[in-house]
Amino acid sequence: MAAHVPYILYDNILNDGTLTASSEATDKPVSQSVNFLNWNYWEASAAGAAYVQVDAGAGQTLTADCIAVCFGQNVGGDSGTVLIQHSSDAATWNTLVSELMPERNYFKTFTSATNRYWRVTFTTSTVAVKIPVICLGQKLQLQGLRTGFVPPNLATPFKSYTTESETGNILGRSIQREPIAFNIAVDTLDESWIRTNWLPFLNHAAQKTFFFAWSYDDNPTESVFARVPDGNIDKPTFGTRIHMSFNLSCLGEY
Repeated sequence: MAAHVPYILYDNILNDGTLTASSEATDKPVSQSVNFLNWNYWEASAAGAAYVQVDAGAGQTLTADCIAVCFGQNVGGDSGTVLIQHSSDAATWNTLVSELMPERNYFKTFTSATNRYWRVTFTTSTVAVKIPVICLGQKLQLQGLRTGFVPPNLATPFKSYTTESETGNILGRSIQREPIAFNIAVDTLDESWIRTNWLPFLNHAAQKTFFFAWSYDDNPTESVFARVPDGNIDKPTFGTRIHMSFNLSCLGEY
């Protein structure tokens, strides 16, 4: 079995500076792409290249090594591309990623960089770029998932319902799509790691969605746009006298 490396992305540097876009359709501002809600979105004013850009401000920098975009984006379906760049002056740009977008969730790691300006450009040919949620920042790497983990992308994302007659004859069946339930469970963690890394994430997850890639190295396309069920933030516990563990219940879509 492969040694799967799981990542979480939630720390969005696009919220840590002045955010702008190359264009915005009426009532579809770029701010709607960074609120972690996938029912609203940023939309460009026309087909072609469109970008989101963040400026950390004079004398300030931002660091990133990962990007994620949730399902509902239309770039992949239009055979479009994504370009990730950073700059010190917004004139000369350094390219980190340039590739085709998938049709559903997009999750990509790259060499860590630090700079004042960051830009993500999407290019389409027939439709105006539409992005529900984009997150650009530093990924949180987990040390390994507990035995028994069920990969979200291998789970069944629907329930079946059968209609029967009074005599027991099957009249028909229907299915209803629903979020996939899965657990993020990790053992034997240092208390210092929990305080430094996990607690800030829990504070975010209590209010907002996030991205989870359960096996990026071996299954880079299998990421989910996830949330924690209402009232179900599990607390870290001591599994031994010196090591801690956690088991976080999640719901996700891919």
